[in-house]
Amino acid sequence: MATDTSSRRASRLREDLSFFATLAHELRTPLTSIRGYLETLIEDDLNREIRQRFLETALAEALRMSRLLDGLLDASSLKPRIPAEQAQRADLQATLAAALNAVAPIAAARRTVISQLRCEGASILLPPDQFTRILINVLENAVKHGREAGRVYVASTLENRYVQITVDDDGPGVPADERFAIFTPAYRGRKSSPTGSGLGLALVRRLIERAGGSVEVADSPLGGARFSLRIPVALDEA
Repeated sequence: MATDTSSRRASRLREDLSFFATLAHELRTPLTSIRGYLETLIEDDLNREIRQRFLETALAEALRMSRLLDGLLDASSLKPRIPAEQAQRADLQATLAAALNAVAPIAAARRTVISQLRCEGASILLPPDQFTRILINVLENAVKHGREAGRVYVASTLENRYVQITVDDDGPGVPADERFAIFTPAYRGRKSSPTGSGLGLALVRRLIERAGGSVEVADSPLGGARFSLRIPVALDEA
């Protein structure tokens, strides 16, 4: 038993080191770009149009780095699972509404309609900021990988001591041989965007598993992917 525990800890440590090495690499890329554009703006005599384009590109890279730093803050806050009675709680309905508002601009840009089929009332055993990050990452993934002018369905149900949240999209789906790998740091599937960091779904899995839950992906009735999040609820709500 001790050997198994040590092996799991070693495996987790290797995964953590890989995660942070990948994150450092992803942060270095936009930072190098920003530095290059700013140095050019300072040193060269550029016309107004080029200066504006360089500034807009630097801003876009800064925003991308900010999103990656959000992931770093989430990752740095991960701790071993704590007892349920000590865990922070997040309101399911309020957090889902906040996440839907956050992804609304992305959905509008792709003309994607997000429909909330049903939503149970419950307190989730996760800090509100972490639960929000989980939902935003999964919803953004559905919008980006679904069809343009497509559909995304969100639903939640209570099952014993857990809430089951499903997010369906109408995209190409996730091949069966990639359904575990997409939750590992820096992994990009064959059908994923080349501009992604490969960190979003890895964070989702880590945060949910540390809370005592699970996440998996399967085929969706819409023809794309269905992400199923199973998260513990407060005992007095179960």
